Amino acid sequence: MMPKSHGHPITDESSISSMHHVVIVGAGMAGLMAAQELLQGNDGNSPSFQVTIVEACSEIGGRVKAVTDFIEGHAVDLGAEFVHGQKTLLTDLLEKYQSRWRERHLLEPSLLEEIFITSYADGGPSSTPTKDGKYGMFYCNGELMNFDDERLFPLERLLGTLEEFPCITEHTSMKDVIDSLPDDLQKMAVAGYGNTAGCTRLDQISLEMILAFEEYWQEAEEDGDERLHSKIGMVGIVQELYHDLQEYPNFDVKLNWNVSEVEDLNDGGGVRLVSAMTGEVISADSVFVTCPPNYWSSIVKDLTNEKAVASRYVGCEKAIKVMLKFQTKLWPAKMQSLICADDLPVPELWFRDFLSSDDDDEKDSYLAVGFLTSGCAEELLTISKGNSDEVAKIMLRQMSMVLSISLEDLETAHMKTIMHVWDVGYMYPKVGLKPKHLQDLAKPHGNIYFAGEATHTGACCTVQAAMETGVRAAQQL
Repeated sequence: MMPKSHGHPITDESSISSMHHVVIVGAGMAGLMAAQELLQGNDGNSPSFQVTIVEACSEIGGRVKAVTDFIEGHAVDLGAEFVHGQKTLLTDLLEKYQSRWRERHLLEPSLLEEIFITSYADGGPSSTPTKDGKYGMFYCNGELMNFDDERLFPLERLLGTLEEFPCITEHTSMKDVIDSLPDDLQKMAVAGYGNTAGCTRLDQISLEMILAFEEYWQEAEEDGDERLHSKIGMVGIVQELYHDLQEYPNFDVKLNWNVSEVEDLNDGGGVRLVSAMTGEVISADSVFVTCPPNYWSSIVKDLTNEKAVASRYVGCEKAIKVMLKFQTKLWPAKMQSLICADDLPVPELWFRDFLSSDDDDEKDSYLAVGFLTSGCAEELLTISKGNSDEVAKIMLRQMSMVLSISLEDLETAHMKTIMHVWDVGYMYPKVGLKPKHLQDLAKPHGNIYFAGEATHTGACCTVQAAMETGVRAAQQL
């Protein structure tokens, strides 16, 4: 942890204890942004909120997490990685913090790397390579295909005109959309749409809500996907937010504090929280719950029926990132991503170069990342028995077959592996979800407020959605 600095008005303990005490459950992006909104709203005046974040894990960030020892000097993101869209709350923070990063890491000229969008769920494939010549590829029917291969056009056209599907209701699924396609393109839809969307069972994804999400993104954001410089990573946003929060004497974080119960005492009695680990009790005036709705019924006492019903239509399934580090780059030099159909174990592969500077002792490294969600993630864990070495072997064999590279050469170039399993990934809209359900999830109840990307009433699934809901909850209070 970084030491506290007192850049804000000094407040003695008695003044702090008299403030409105807000406890935020979860130190992810929603929780951090809620804390910032509550605290910075009083800059220059006497603060009116005491804010405590309780976090079940041993570190802050939620599903933004990185390792710095896998490739020395670089932050390798194990969770959220891509900056989706422009002119968002997230890109505003990137602008705010860029001078700090440039000074600290001596980075010039760009802090962001342009991403070629390959996945259909992200609006891909892009029509042209990036300005650096990076592109994506597809593997289907035993063949490696360019992103502009005409054999993929029927699927691309269908997914690009979802609003034209006849008789759309709350019961219409993405599986209904692709049923008219041949089997090979249906499998590509699972790998290139379902996996990225968070659910490989397309019959569970609501077409109606996907269209609502897409409409929101088109209206509220500008196109363009990027990722932060590898010396920063998405975790760099978390670090800067936390650094700023620590300047407030009326802010605190309790790590390894897993909540077992949140009870609104009503009639001016505030809220009571109980630790699952120690039984410790914290009393607060208000509580913000930012964990996924899947957990609400188990921790929030007397959860309203409307929230309980709405949460059943929120899908949050397992997600896995597998990263293989290589000392030699054996795949096409400009290939940035690859989507694999044909029921192959790893549906999405991303490729990234980590190049050393003249001042670095570390040699160049090359990363191949496997990304899996839902059924694909479950199946990989089953066939590998959750062993990362076995997962590496599976991924190496797939890369050898798909890219026509000698397995022996890949094994020789492969240096090490890291695998991270997220038991709960980002949200996807289940069939039956309605806009009212999202409004019900976002609505405060008594002294309890709710945030997290799954509670966004416009479109979920992104880092900026989580951030916006944290700000919303603070403004509701």
